Amino acid sequence: MTENLKIKNRLMAQLYALKQLYIDNDKWNNNFIPRLRGLFAKYQFSIHLHHLGFTTDWEVVLRK
Repeated sequence: MTENLKIKNRLMAQLYALKQLYIDNDKWNNNFIPRLRGLFAKYQFSIHLHHLGFTTDWEVVLRK
């Protein structure tokens, strides 16, 4: 993970590490990422992704 992402000690950093450990790329991309996107949409007025270390291109970064 590059330093310019500035996501140390945040949820985004943890998910990035989990992505590296996850074996099934298809399941990660087609199940996990859409569910995460759905949660963000559902709670869009309650959470602020930048506080969790997410960049604007988080989905690209987390895809395998």
